[in-house]
Amino acid sequence: MILVSIFRYPPENRDKLIERFKTYRRPEGVRVLGRYTLIGKHTIITIFDVDDLEALKKVIHHFSDLGTYEISPALPTEEVYEKFW
Repeated sequence: MILVSIFRYPPENRDKLIERFKTYRRPEGVRVLGRYTLIGKHTIITIFDVDDLEALKKVIHHFSDLGTYEISPALPTEEVYEKFW
């Protein structure tokens, strides 16, 4: 399942986030397809491919004390056209 995560953090948590990320190891079943930092916005966008939501929950819990998540499932546009329109 493809999920897009928007993680927002307050500026004062930047250094804590960087340090925690340096030693973090993703759980099995979670693959990162892309990660982007919005410069000056204190926001990281990550595109995940996950086997199940339990695996993603482990990622979220590891960083949730440093910021907030907005997560949405994503489908290829062509697939949405075929199935929904």
